[in-house]
Amino acid sequence: MIICGRDLNNDLKYAVVDDLLEPPLLGRVKELFDTPPDGYKKSTKHWKNPLCEYKVDGKSYKVNDCLISPIYNDSEVINEYNDILLSHISSESSFQVFDTHMYRWTPGSCIMWHDDPGWDINFTFYVSDWNKNWGGELMLDDNTWIYPKANRLFMAVNIWHKTNLIAPNCPERLTLQTFIKL
Repeated sequence: MIICGRDLNNDLKYAVVDDLLEPPLLGRVKELFDTPPDGYKKSTKHWKNPLCEYKVDGKSYKVNDCLISPIYNDSEVINEYNDILLSHISSESSFQVFDTHMYRWTPGSCIMWHDDPGWDINFTFYVSDWNKNWGGELMLDDNTWIYPKANRLFMAVNIWHKTNLIAPNCPERLTLQTFIKL
């Protein structure tokens, strides 16, 4: 299934593609989170400084508290994934930067409204199996909600968006985030 959103000039603003990867490659992407490539170190870098903190059952949570881990763009798995992403973009495009990261969305995390400044196209690929009651929906400025679902790709072109709060008592949500500068 492919869903597209367009602006008043009929320019593409976003697209959603379900079942992007064949099951074997999806499995290898999931394994990448569990067994990263040699030399890879789990990052302690967070997306942004937290906007606020709150407590649930005595445990502290910080808004905007998702872990960002850079990933080797020369990884065989990531090269295959990136090739599939490129098949969804005009073959006439050339890129200054094509950057993919692993994100671990910890319970209690979210990201406030933003438009990924400095990037022309961004992708979110949902890796984890996800329960709708765990939150973490992607909201767009046209009131569209994108539900996190394993093997779903979201592509945005300069659109304001945010990620809703992930429930405090659920597993980490895993995504691949790709940013492109044309």
